[in-house]
Amino acid sequence: MPRNRLRRGFALLEMLYWLTYGSFTTYLVSFVTATRGGNATTAGLMLSLFMASACVGQFVIGGLCDRRQNNRVVFMAGMASIIALEIAVYFSPNMLTLGASCMCLGFVQPPIGAILDTWLIRSFPDDPGAYSPIRALASLAYAVLMAFMGLTIERVGHAAMPVLSAVFAVTGIAVAAGMPEIPRVVSQETDGRRVRLGALPRIVWLFVLGMGIMGMANTPLINMNLLILQSVGGTVTSMGVATAFNTVAEFLVMRFPKPYSRFSARQRLLGSGVLYVGATVLMVFSGSVWMLYLASFINGAAYGILLPARRRFVTEIAPPETHNRVHALGDMAYMNFGGLVGNQVSGWLIDSKGVRFMLLVSLGVQLAGVAVLSGLKKALKKSAGEAEKNANFR
Repeated sequence: MPRNRLRRGFALLEMLYWLTYGSFTTYLVSFVTATRGGNATTAGLMLSLFMASACVGQFVIGGLCDRRQNNRVVFMAGMASIIALEIAVYFSPNMLTLGASCMCLGFVQPPIGAILDTWLIRSFPDDPGAYSPIRALASLAYAVLMAFMGLTIERVGHAAMPVLSAVFAVTGIAVAAGMPEIPRVVSQETDGRRVRLGALPRIVWLFVLGMGIMGMANTPLINMNLLILQSVGGTVTSMGVATAFNTVAEFLVMRFPKPYSRFSARQRLLGSGVLYVGATVLMVFSGSVWMLYLASFINGAAYGILLPARRRFVTEIAPPETHNRVHALGDMAYMNFGGLVGNQVSGWLIDSKGVRFMLLVSLGVQLAGVAVLSGLKKALKKSAGEAEKNANFR
């Protein structure tokens, strides 16, 4: 496939995946509290079930794609499953079936995003900078959606969620059908044998730990954004505006990476952590919706730096034949495990202690995450030394 057509195809796939996610899962808290009578703890529980199941899904689906190297086929099947599972969530008659449906949706939806990114990155082996501007278009599409999605829900109701999401998912399947499969790779060092997770370099696990800690602090700030905004007089429409600010910043940073491209992936990971801390400090002292909009913008810029740096760092520290699994591990730690713990604890903290106390706890966890990320420099040097020693031994 011609290179420009390949870029356009992946840009469409990234946009359609995140439009599918944004039109339904982003508003899961609003759906649970507005249509099912749930409180913050209940909403946090549903998100935690979603994230817990995603932890398992990342291992299963990422491992399947590493073994069979069939990301395109799995992506198409996953998008079809998402349509059915979102309908199951929407029509769940009680909290038990709602929780079960959220778990099934979580098993599929987040891992599909990770294997899409791996598919994209490996399709441009001679252009490591291709990912960021392509992924930026997905952020722009998400921002446009968020600008009117909250207002649409207020006017039409939550029925708009599964309808719009299904339209985006079906279109994504159609686009994927015309794309080439992920390029195959075979490890020379292992004679093509599958590398087990236990054999991964130690720096991979330090990276995963750092992502998990940052995810515990950062994920609730997005998923509980409606409740944070309501604490200063915001509404569902305010949530849409805040999310739009967040994703516009994410788009700008990823679309124009030149100002920070001279920094290494490790340095960008650390810098994003510092930005997250600054945004949370602003949220702690916010007294108006507009201050939270500014914090959302800074958070978006931080994620716009974090995501490409995370993808790049994995390609630097992990064997190529493990990229699906290691990308999945990073996503699992940040969004799924971090979300599992963070969403449940943050919901309980909001109900028992209030929004400001929850933000202070998140700030403390972020500082711990920054400390772990700062240790990657030493770990990289040690890993490089071990690799050189092994090469000399061979």
